[in-house]
Amino acid sequence: MSDLEVYVLIAVLALPAIGVVWIWSKIRALFDKRKNDDYTRRFQERLRSPDFASIEDHFNTSLPATLKDFYGGVLVMEGCDLTINDEDWSIAFFEPLDADSMRESWPGCERFVSIANDGCGNEYVFDPLDKPHPILFHDHETGELDVVTHSLDEFMGLVQRAIIKSKSEQDACGNRR
Repeated sequence: MSDLEVYVLIAVLALPAIGVVWIWSKIRALFDKRKNDDYTRRFQERLRSPDFASIEDHFNTSLPATLKDFYGGVLVMEGCDLTINDEDWSIAFFEPLDADSMRESWPGCERFVSIANDGCGNEYVFDPLDKPHPILFHDHETGELDVVTHSLDEFMGLVQRAIIKSKSEQDACGNRR
């Protein structure tokens, strides 16, 4: 067999294999997208329908009304960037409050309620038994906890103002999400 015949044979055998791999990747991408869409839909449902009772039962205490009011509104579906005491804090999304969220906590954070995430796995948490509920930033890589605000009420007020400001700036620029 000549070199040319070998190359032609390889091409003839390789092209169908490449085609099968390409088709398989397209089919898999469709299933992955559906799986991601299902996850996103479920996450949003959990966010819109907090189960405060399961969290309160878990910690044997009531959650603050400020938190319940916030989770009952539309702003919980938004993210925001905050500047507190000259430090920048980013909230990519808020965490659902339900029994699943308690099972998903980072090791060492079992005594905290996670209410927000920076999108990199770091969480904004508070101890429901420690009033006035200082908000802490938990770095999941180091386990460090930094104080963000000295109370949940202060944090929620800053968050609400930042989201409203961001939305009004987007509206002023004609940008809509």
